[in-house]
Amino acid sequence: QPLLPALKSNWLLFHVTACFLAYSSFAVAMGSSISYLSVNPKNQALLSRLDTVTHRMVLFGYPFLTLGIATGAVWAELTWGRYWNWDPKEAWAFSTWLVYAVYLHLKYLKPPRPRFMAWVAVAAFGLVLFTYYGVNIWLATLHDYA
Repeated sequence: QPLLPALKSNWLLFHVTACFLAYSSFAVAMGSSISYLSVNPKNQALLSRLDTVTHRMVLFGYPFLTLGIATGAVWAELTWGRYWNWDPKEAWAFSTWLVYAVYLHLKYLKPPRPRFMAWVAVAAFGLVLFTYYGVNIWLATLHDYA
C-alpha cells in the first residue's frame, strides 16, 4: 500500500534515524547497567568500566534523542501545522528526555553512588520501552500509522 501523506516527508528519515540511534545507545547503557548490578562488588575494575560504558552511551544517545524530538517537531509543523501537540508519544518522549537529563545532571553535579546511577539508567530505559511500545498499545496517539 502507498504511504500515508503524513509519512511522505524527508523529515521521516532524520526523525527515525535520530530516535533509533538514541534508543540503541540507551539499550546498551541499560545492558551495561544490568551487568553492573549483577557483578561481584569486589571486582572494582570491571565495575568502573561498566559505569563508564553506561555513562558514555547515555552521553552518545542524549543528543540524538534531542535531535529526534526536534526533527519530529519540525515534521509535525509541516504536517499538522503545530510543532507540539502534547500527543501521548510526544509527552512520553519528553519525559524520557527529562529523565536522561536528570541522569546526566546527577552524574556531573553531585558525584553519586554508581549503583544508584545504574538503577536510574535501567529505569530510564523502562521509559524508552514504554514510549516506543506502551504508548501505541495503551494510548490513542497521532503516531499510530496502522
